[in-house]
Parts: sequence; structure tokens; C-alpha cells
Amino acid sequence: MKEAVKEMKTPLSHVPYRTLQTKTKKIYTICLYLLLACSCIGQVKMPDITAPTGTEASSHNNPPIIAPGNSQSREESGYFGIRMENVPEAVANMLKLPDRRGALVSLVMPQSPAAAAGLKEDDVIIECDGQELADAKTLGPLIARTPPGAKIAMKYIRDGKVVTTTVTVGAISAPMALVYSGMKKVQEGNLAGAISDYTEAIRLNPKCEPAYLERGVAKASSGDYDAAIADYTAAIGFNSKSTFAFLNRGLAKANLGNSSGAISDLSKAIRLDPKSAYAYDARGAEKAKSADCPGAVSDYTAAIRLDPKFALAFLNRGLAKTALGNAVAAAADYTEAIQLYNEVLSLNPNDYLARVNRAMARENTGDKSGAVEDRAKAVQIQDEVPFADFRLKAKAWREMPVKPPLPDEATRLRVLAEDAFHNKEFEKAADYYEKGLAVEPLWPPGQFNAALLDGELKLYAKAAAHMRRFLELSPDANEAKAGREKMFVWEEKAGEK
Repeated sequence: MKEAVKEMKTPLSHVPYRTLQTKTKKIYTICLYLLLACSCIGQVKMPDITAPTGTEASSHNNPPIIAPGNSQSREESGYFGIRMENVPEAVANMLKLPDRRGALVSLVMPQSPAAAAGLKEDDVIIECDGQELADAKTLGPLIARTPPGAKIAMKYIRDGKVVTTTVTVGAISAPMALVYSGMKKVQEGNLAGAISDYTEAIRLNPKCEPAYLERGVAKASSGDYDAAIADYTAAIGFNSKSTFAFLNRGLAKANLGNSSGAISDLSKAIRLDPKSAYAYDARGAEKAKSADCPGAVSDYTAAIRLDPKFALAFLNRGLAKTALGNAVAAAADYTEAIQLYNEVLSLNPNDYLARVNRAMARENTGDKSGAVEDRAKAVQIQDEVPFADFRLKAKAWREMPVKPPLPDEATRLRVLAEDAFHNKEFEKAADYYEKGLAVEPLWPPGQFNAALLDGELKLYAKAAAHMRRFLELSPDANEAKAGREKMFVWEEKAGEK
């Protein structure tokens, strides 16, 4: 059976894409990750999950700064119109900043006060109203103390130079207030509530581009890629130069298996933002899927040139080079990926995605024991994810009228698990199910079968955890009653060990 590079296609929510490698497992509570096969790769070990990873807390889903000002009405609240985040180390190095102080602008809302003042994505705000900014969260209160209509002096760094501008704080409309409300609900895991807010914003203003963009992100996060594509297309109709809309629509098309459409949209995103390392990496994965491995290597190289600390791009380029028979160059890429993931894990040993990706890089360099160690730690980290997070995702999944298909990689692992089970290789079957659930945790039969196998292997705590997740996903299933009884028994036995 051919194996392939697997590239995660995640809906993005208005962020400089090279900074995505600084996100942690927190992003998992918001975005539904799916993997797609890249058919040009032959017998190459692939990442179970190849997602951007890193050391910073996830901030790309933070809503733009909204300053309440002096008004009590939501329609008149002051706002600035940007998304911001702390400055990741990789971005500070790339932008040649003296340090990591300030607030990185990851989005400037169209026709906002920030846009009128000339601010752009990738600017780093270092001073507001005479006060130096230590980090992104310092800016919000400063804006909040300023009433709509007031002017604020601001300094920011662009292309290594300090620029001064004056921003007139604006007043937010009712539709945009709903958009921000929806963003907050997304952060809380309430996708249905967020979609409701975005829909109401569109009803109030059918030309509210941000509402279409955010609803598209929420729908893609729920697995409804067709609806997400429709929303991104509507946003493009209002703004044909929206990098975010083209990139997100490309990722949604990729998840539906439309590689040619995905490559077209990702190419448009790159033309609009030639500095988008993530767009190059995503297009590289789609080229690999379309058997264009030389093209994939070229795109991964472009991503690395834009962001030399893009560990995922090194890993994917190594896999593509392996497929092309260039073992020496591939080994160098795997080694570089390992070194970058070492840096990440030295700061945060519990970074799940960094563990999984480093395991794959290690395996492809022949470090089998290191790969096993990283995978074991990744499983442990995953088990420690608060059950409340899974419950929120399971609730959103249950409410979906049409469930998304099982990703290709999870399907492959399901087949291998069933084959191992029929051959009475129960430990191997359990391992395949575990890997499949790392790809797609919202998979009821996978949770149920993993629970039964772990129970037979006397791994009672893991068995109970899998069964608990199965019951969250399928509380009314025919197997639910018997599964619940088994879970009680396993929990009792786990407590005795």
C-alpha cells in the first residue's frame, strides 16, 4: 500500500500564515483538522499529523481589539479594527526586530480606523498614546479607555523602521458587534452559537464581508466545507483581494478532494501575499497529492525561505525528496526539522503536534526508539486534554445534519486495524486505532473499538477514556448501554491498579 505525505488542511482565521507554526494544541479546540493523501509519495513514512506547531499560546482566533469607549450602546462602542498577537520568536527574527515587545498585527479589518491610519498586516505596534507596549494584551485597555472619535498617537515597526501615525478610534456597527460576539463564542467552543451570530450579522448587513469570512471559518471547523466555500466565495465577491478568503477556500477545497481547485485558490493567495509561507506549504502538499513532487519541493523551499524556522515545511520537503530518491538531501531536511522541534519542545515539552511531527522525522532518520518515545509522550499528552474540550467538539459534531467522511488516513488506519484484529494481533490493532483517532477523534466506531481492544489488553484507564468519548459522540447508539457498563467496570479496575 502506498503511503504519502499528509498535510493538515485547517481553516485559518485571518493571521499571517507563517506565524501558525507558533500555535499550540489550544488551536485544536477551535479547528477541525483533516488529513489528505498526497499520492506521489511512495514507501515513505508520513506524519500522522503535520500541522504547524510551536511555543506560543494560540492567539490567531482572538477577536479584533474592540474598545467600549464611553457609550453604553453596542452600536456606538469604540473599536480599532485589528487582530493582534504577541510577537513570536520566529517572526521577530524574520522581521529583524530588536526584541519581542509590542503587538503583531495579524489582520487589519477593511475600512477600519486602523486601515485608515495606514496600518498593515505584519506591522508591530510598539507604542500607543505615549505608552510603550510590553505585549499584545497591553494595547486593548489603552484603546478601551478612549472614546469613539478621539485620536491616538501610535508608533509601529515596518520593514525595520519606526513609523508614527494617528488613529481616530471608530464606532462599531451592530453587524460588526455580532461578528465579534461570534468570534468570542468560537473561542468558547460554541460553533453553533457563533454561526448564528454571523448569520444575524449578514441579515442586518448582507454585504458584511467579515461575517461571511468568519462564518466560513466556523463552518469549516465543523466539517461543513461546502457551506464554508460558499461563504468564502461571497466574501471574495465583496473583496477580490482577500488573501484570507482565497487561502481558506483553497483549504476547504483540499478537504473535499478538489486538488486542482485548491491549488488555484492557494496560487491566488500567494499572488496577493507573496510572503505567505503557510500558503506555499499548503500548495506544496496539494502538488504532492497531484504527483507533482518537484513542484512540491519548490513550494516547500519557498516556505522555508520566507520562514527559516518553519519545521513543518522542512519535514514535508524531506518526505517529498525521499519520494524523488534524493535520500541525502531528505536526511538533511529531517535533521533540520528535528532540531527545530527540539527548540519547541525545550520550551514546551507538552506540545502535542511537535511530538508527533518529531517522531515522524526521527523515524525517517532511523531513530526508531526516539520515534516510539515521542509517540508515547504524544498519546500521554492527548489523554491529558481536558474532557470538557472534547465534549464541546462532540456536541457540535452531533448537531451536524451531515457528518463529514472519515479522512483518507484514518480510513487507511481503520483497514489496517481490522486486518490486525482478524490476525489476532490485538496490540497492533489497538495501535492503529490510536493513530487513526489522532487523525480524527470524532470517530465513534474508532473510539468504541479502541476501548474494547484496550480493555482486552488490560489498559483499563485508556479503555474507559475511549468509551467515555464514544458515549459523548453516540449517546443513543445500540451499543451505548453495554458500553457504559463496561466503562464503569474499567474505571473500577483502573482505580485498583
